[in-house]
Amino acid sequence: MAASPTNREFARASLLTVAVWLGVWSLAPAETLDAKLWYPVTLPPRLLADLGESGREAYLVTALADLMLIAAYTRWLWMWSRRRRAPRWLQGRVWLAPGTFDLIETSGVLVMLGAFPDPVSAVTTFVTVATPFKWASAMGLVLGSVATMWHRRRTRASEELAS
Repeated sequence: MAASPTNREFARASLLTVAVWLGVWSLAPAETLDAKLWYPVTLPPRLLADLGESGREAYLVTALADLMLIAAYTRWLWMWSRRRRAPRWLQGRVWLAPGTFDLIETSGVLVMLGAFPDPVSAVTTFVTVATPFKWASAMGLVLGSVATMWHRRRTRASEELAS
């Protein structure tokens, strides 16, 4: 197992992730698939058509920048999983799930943008499935981590009261 990151390394990774996230969302067109929790398989082709040429160009830049965001937040999750206070269940590979689904989604968006106006139904289906899994796995990590930390704190408080 890799050594725990120092507080300074973790702070740097946190700042980098936030900076990349702000950069990506400042480039994004008004509507993207990434920001939706889920959507029907009919939405991606319609959304790409509605964006127009300049909107699709902005979406292409955003999707390429999103690849950097995926790398940044996946590295942050890995570093967080190696910290001493991270939940034990997080120290496996579960931290890879949001980034993996996000990579599938973003890669699919890039393929659809490259193929536009021709629809790529298999890719559209993969993107439509990957998006809710991305959000569900991210929310699962957050909720699971909060629940674990709450349980630890409560157990520690009970032990202190008992002694």
